[in-house]
Amino acid sequence: MHSKDHTSSWTLGIIKKAQSNGKSLSGVHSLAMEDDIAGGNYSPFWTDFTLCNIHNIITPNVQHQLYQGVFKHLISWVQAIMTKEEFDSQVLSLPPAFGVHHFKNGISGLSQVSGPERKSLAKIFLVCLAGRVDPK
Repeated sequence: MHSKDHTSSWTLGIIKKAQSNGKSLSGVHSLAMEDDIAGGNYSPFWTDFTLCNIHNIITPNVQHQLYQGVFKHLISWVQAIMTKEEFDSQVLSLPPAFGVHHFKNGISGLSQVSGPERKSLAKIFLVCLAGRVDPK
C-alpha cells in the first residue's frame, strides 16, 4: 500500500515521465512499474474524464480475490500445520448450525468448492483452529 492517495493525474504523471525517459515500450513499462503502474496501454481511456479518478472505481472482487484467493491459501496453510485428517476432524466435530453448511465428510476430499461452500468454510474456519494451532 502506498502512503499517498493515488489520483488519475498522479498516474498520468508517472506514465508521461516513463514515456519521456523510456527508449522502448519495454523501457517505458519498466519505468512505470517502478511506481506500480502496470500494463501496456499508456493512453488510458479515462484521460478525458476529468472528474473520474480511476483508482476509486477499481474495487476488489470478494468472491474471486478473497474467498478463492486468500482463503484458499489460508486453508492450505492450516492443512500444512495440522494434518488434513486433524482439520477434517475439527470440521466434523462442529454441530450443525442454521445458515452454515455442515461438511459431513470434512473438506479434504472436496475437489471443487462452490462460492456458498467457501462462505460457510469462512464462517467455521477460526473455530476449527481453536486449541489446535500454537498461538505463536
